[in-house]
Order: sequence, then structure tokens, then C-alpha cells
Amino acid sequence: MPPLDGLLGPASAFPLRTTPSRSTEANILGYLQGDTARVLVLERRVDPNVRWFRIRVVEPVRVRLQDRIHWVPEGTEAWVGGDAFIVTVAPWWYFLEDLRRLEATFGDYSWGARITAMRRTSHESNRFMPDFDDVIDGTEPPDGKKLYKPDYHSPQDRWRVFYDYSAFRAPDGRLVDIHHLLVGLDALRDREAVKRWTVLRVGTNWAAATWAGDAGSAAAEMFACQSKTWLDRNRNASFGEKAEFYFETRAPDWDLVGDLDAWELTERIKQVETREFEAAWIGPSGTRSSTPRDARSAPISSGPVRNPTQTVSDIVRNYYETIAPGYFRCRTTGRAASVARFLRHYELKAPSRNTPFGSMQRQKGYETIVREIEDFASIWERRFHAVRIQSYDSYSFLYRVRAKHARAMAIQFSHWLEYACAEYGID
Repeated sequence: MPPLDGLLGPASAFPLRTTPSRSTEANILGYLQGDTARVLVLERRVDPNVRWFRIRVVEPVRVRLQDRIHWVPEGTEAWVGGDAFIVTVAPWWYFLEDLRRLEATFGDYSWGARITAMRRTSHESNRFMPDFDDVIDGTEPPDGKKLYKPDYHSPQDRWRVFYDYSAFRAPDGRLVDIHHLLVGLDALRDREAVKRWTVLRVGTNWAAATWAGDAGSAAAEMFACQSKTWLDRNRNASFGEKAEFYFETRAPDWDLVGDLDAWELTERIKQVETREFEAAWIGPSGTRSSTPRDARSAPISSGPVRNPTQTVSDIVRNYYETIAPGYFRCRTTGRAASVARFLRHYELKAPSRNTPFGSMQRQKGYETIVREIEDFASIWERRFHAVRIQSYDSYSFLYRVRAKHARAMAIQFSHWLEYACAEYGID
């Protein structure tokens, strides 16, 4: 198996060990001290309680042992639990093999059912909080089977997608989260609609399942003062510094890239689906039995795929392997269309050369961004308070994320969008 890239998180205090065992403290090299550090992931071992990974330190890592701070030098090998990582990343070619294998599991399904089935294998089913199935209608498979993350088993001689690694490094060098990409592909096939859980508004399906879910969870966890380790180490951090930390750890770049890439990929998939549908149902007189629909329409076909000319994997490969030199780095050319579609839908305009940085916050569509983030944050905040909600009256301000936290994340997200516009030359 090729080594994976890994990032150790700034909020963690996990120990680095010389052996994959919790039975003794004699094997502890030191406890992580909140530095984001790059490592190579070389091996995995699984016991009933911990998924262990053998890593090689790529850059010195600061640790604490017996109240003394020291540095673990580059090249050191150690063992660490899987929770210590922010993200683990597979090479592009390795992920593409796993994507093809995953899609082949549902090869007899229609386009919509196949994408829904692939999306479900990236997450677990949650009965107590809003689940992706509560937000995304999707297309049910013809055999009625629902395979979730614990039900899908990769070959034992490979890194397990969604378990051992959660993102891939695209040919342009950017990291892309696989779960967010699959969720976006499924959500954007539905018509946009406001979703509710019990009596509460979750937000629209297009937002809550993707970018607003990321930014909203960041707002909720900032409001609930999660990440105690980081807060203890940064007691003097300002409100803006806290907002930046929570956004970067709950809505990191690779998550948002996956969210936005789905906009153009969904359009390309629907174009192929439409062509196949027309070829399958064209009448003997040459008249069409159905007309093409735009990118916001419902899925066209619910039946089996008929002699598919392309697969989801093919379309994903073509999207990411079409690259060109950019202003700051090599870039995926199709991402410019993804960002443009997103801005157009939410009535946002890219900053021009004559407008200052942050001008997106003064546009009409910006308030929609804030509302979507606050809607999802209000739901996510319930994870930290065991309160049964029966009506709006019982939903007091103590259990609703304050508007300033949602706006803080909206500011961070708008900055991320403006950087994307500058990188891809959108004005």
C-alpha cells in the first residue's frame, strides 16, 4: 500500500507511542501540543478499541512529556490513534481505483440510485440527529438495499476509503474530501427545497448538506465552546481568532472544495444522463419522448442504466485531470465553472479589481448565506444540550446559536469564496 499523507490536528493532545498499545505509559514519546504537523502514514493496525497508524514525522513535532516540552525530530517513526488526524490523504490514482470499485458495487443502478448508494457508504445512519437521508431525497435503489459506512467493506489488503483515508490529492495538488464530494453530487440532483427536522428549519437541502453544514457546525461548536484543549492553550484569543480556528478545523479547505466541485460535476453528469436517456427513448419517427432538463431539475431516469457510455468515475476523472497553470498554483479548470454556478445561484458577485476585499458581505445574497449557516447551526447546537424540542416556544435563546457566531462564519466563508474568485479569475 502506498503511504498516505496525514495532518495532525491543532486541537489534539493525543500521545505519540513507540508501540501500538495503551497498556503502558512507558511507550509514550510525548503528547501533542496543538501544532499542525505533516506526517506520512505507513501502516494500520486495528484492535477492538483503537485504529492505530504507524507514522513517520515529516517535520519536527512539538510534544510534552513529564511537564517538559521537546521536539520529535523529522524521520522519527511512531504510532498514533486515528483520532489525532485532521485528515488523511490518498494519492489520486489510488482513490480513483477505490471510486471505480465502489461504483461497480452498484453498477446495475440508475445514475441517481448509484450516486445515492455511493453517498450512503460515506457516512453512518444517525437516528437521533438530522441525517443526510433527512436532508437529501436521493433516488432509492430498485432492490431497496441501503448500505451505509459500516456495511461497505474494502479489501483487507488496501487502505479503507472513509476509514483509513478521507480525502484525495487531486492532480492540481489540492486536497478534496471524498464524503463532501459524494454528498454534494447527491444533494444537487434534487430540487432545492427547505428541509425541517421536528419543528426546526434545517435550511435548504443544497446548503445544509454541503457548505452551510460545514460553516454551521463551526458556528455551533464555537458557541458551545468545544475544543477545550485549544481554548485552554489560547485563553487570550480574540473572537476573530476563535472564529478563524473553528472555521479552519470544522470547514477546512478540502471540505469546501468538495462541496463546490459538486456543482459543475452534477451538471456534467446530468448532461451525460440526458444524452443516454434520449438515445434510449427516441421514437421511430425521430421525435423525443422527453426534453432535456437543466441542472436544477429532478433526476430524469429511475430505471437501470442502459449501455452507459460513461460512469461517475469517468466524469470525476475528466474533471480533475483537466488542469492548467493558475495565478497562484496549478488549478483544475472546471472549478471556475463550479464557483461561478455557486455565485450565480446565491446572487453573489465576485469582487472586481476596483472593489475592496470583503465587498461580498455588502451584497444582497450575503444575507442568504448568513441565514443558511444560522439555520444549520441551530440544529447542530442541540448535540451539546439534551433538550427535547416540541415547539418554537420551548426553543429558547439558550439553545440557539447567536447571530454573531453565524455571521462570523459567514465572514470566513465569504473570504474563502473571494480567494477562490481571485484564483480562478472570476470577476
